[in-house]
Amino acid sequence: MNFYTGEEAGKVLGTLTERKMKHESRSRLGRRLFCIWMMVFIGFIGNVHYVKADSLNSITLQLDSPYITVNGVQKEIVPGKQVKPVVYYGRTLIPIKPVIEGLGGTVSWDGKEQRITITHKENTVILWIGKKEAQINKYKKELEIEPRIIDGYTMVPFRFVAENLRCSVGWNEKAKTIIIRELPPRQDANAISLEKEKIATIEKLFEEAEKLKGQAEQEKYKEIIQISDEVLKTNIKDTFLWQIQYYKGRALSELGMNAEAMQSMKSALEIRQAQVDSESKLYDEKLAGLYYYYGRLLMIEGKKSDALENIRLAFKSQGGRSYVNKFRTDPVFTAIKNTDDYYNLTGVRLVIDDNQSMTKVTLKDGTALASYMEVGESLGAFVKFDEFTQTITMTKLGKKIELRVDSKTAKVDGEEVRLKAAPILIEKYYNDPVLKADAILIPIEFIAETLGQQVTWREVEAYKDEIWPAIQISEPKSKYKYTEAQRKWVVAPSANQYYVNYSIYDATGEHVRFRPHVITLRHALEGFGIYSRDDYFEALDSFKNQGDDQAYRALEKELRGKDVQQLKKVFEKKDPEVLRVLTFYEKNREALKDKGLIAWDYWRIIIITRWSYIAGYLTLEENYDICMDAAKVLQKTYSSWEELAEHELLGFEFWSGQDREDEKSEAYLIDRLNQTILRNEKSLWRTVPWNLDLGK
Repeated sequence: MNFYTGEEAGKVLGTLTERKMKHESRSRLGRRLFCIWMMVFIGFIGNVHYVKADSLNSITLQLDSPYITVNGVQKEIVPGKQVKPVVYYGRTLIPIKPVIEGLGGTVSWDGKEQRITITHKENTVILWIGKKEAQINKYKKELEIEPRIIDGYTMVPFRFVAENLRCSVGWNEKAKTIIIRELPPRQDANAISLEKEKIATIEKLFEEAEKLKGQAEQEKYKEIIQISDEVLKTNIKDTFLWQIQYYKGRALSELGMNAEAMQSMKSALEIRQAQVDSESKLYDEKLAGLYYYYGRLLMIEGKKSDALENIRLAFKSQGGRSYVNKFRTDPVFTAIKNTDDYYNLTGVRLVIDDNQSMTKVTLKDGTALASYMEVGESLGAFVKFDEFTQTITMTKLGKKIELRVDSKTAKVDGEEVRLKAAPILIEKYYNDPVLKADAILIPIEFIAETLGQQVTWREVEAYKDEIWPAIQISEPKSKYKYTEAQRKWVVAPSANQYYVNYSIYDATGEHVRFRPHVITLRHALEGFGIYSRDDYFEALDSFKNQGDDQAYRALEKELRGKDVQQLKKVFEKKDPEVLRVLTFYEKNREALKDKGLIAWDYWRIIIITRWSYIAGYLTLEENYDICMDAAKVLQKTYSSWEELAEHELLGFEFWSGQDREDEKSEAYLIDRLNQTILRNEKSLWRTVPWNLDLGK
């Protein structure tokens, strides 16, 4: 995989991921072999500085065109490559690095975190591959579509990034052209006006009041009201007028003068909402406060519905998350605490095993609901929705669950059961191809428990200093019959495939149970010819009895006592494939003596078994039992992690025809990765004892 890094190439992190495996026949060896799909992640760290320019920069791109125009000069987006903007689920994604550099900004890449950091003048945008979450300077925002790596290049939603870097975005429908321009700098923020001085004074008084109690606190609020009234008598601009009215309303509310406070807050909202977008973006933090305190006053008046709508707008505004903790402890909202309304406002996290999902959780009738695709497929179920009957069907390991939108009656293996809350279909999402998967919500606890999972409620740190309630799905502890050390040993042989964050592992060894991972692994298993549970066991038997080890041993037997050098001369021109196999045998026969290619076949057995558990073809118990049997074979055959790593690589060279001496080959990269893992003190190959007792 090639990331565009400009003239300053990044460094290889050496992370290997899945390489598609498929059956293929080597007719001359008479054995059925399998292919493996491995990809090399290349990370980069950009070191490009701002481009000096006498005027504002502009960028032009065109759909289906590999060219970019920077300040009137056209060039290829990536020299020598056909990299183009693409439309993905109705949203345009662009190759971010050349665009940002054209605007005079910088892009850096953290391969370990899969994080893109974009800096342009005073603004910074941080994105993560595969996540609908972004950080704009110090604030969190949600994306409509996540950044992706397409054909090896980092592609991001262009409008979101450009507008948050203070650039305008234009679109020419006829020419299919995207125009991105830097906006002129705002007026000097240091030009202190009388209004700004007064606002600064008021804000300081609020800070002082929060530290006081009783009469002293009330005097501060009275002073705020007095200053506000003085300013309101002047010819003040609307940009400051709504802020003064907002602060006055807050102070009146603190003094219990709710009717007057309501009047000031309403006035502030009317002025604020009438402002043009270019001005409104400057004060989003204060707008969040305005919505919050106005909602608070509405709650005091008993207007619950209007109050909660304003609280929702407060949380949605930039900087609004800072009011969540205030909301949770505010006595005005005690009456709705722990209700559906309360949780739907503050947010609930879905946690699978120990990993937080960004999937939205909604409460209805006291029951947590989430996307049917996210819940079902994350747990390994096969999911489909019948639009005509409005029926959701999930199947996994012989179990069948049927639910219908707006019905509290469901079926499990044909038997009717009652639900606490009916599934929901959200029309406005269902008609959007990007959001369609999130449009149908199903009861999380019912699905999870029916599929044999354990469900608990807990608290998690969703954002810094922000604790959220969470519904957690996990495998019951009773399913873990092996010790933690033994489970680590089981996944360690394939550590070179999942070398992620110092070999952090979970029940499956690196792969978290979320829908994108499940889909990825199902596709990878298709390369093995595995589309079902039966296919898995057929592949398992094939690896044990017809794998590369059997092919190599047959070759070894055939060549025993023969002049290999003479045979190489015979086949040198006749058959390059046979020549390659003979060369491999001659070079490695002593190293492979008595051990063959067991490491290579059993390494792949562990991989497809772990994948098949995530994909929903195996139970957790089956996953560990089969992997443990394979682990015992490897431990008995080899003497150390170093020897196992070497023999895994020999198997790859035998299968692929590659040589680790070739620096352009994957075999070379695997060899480098193995050495990196063996040197890393935190890796499984260094922390898990080779001679650990794996049981009988």
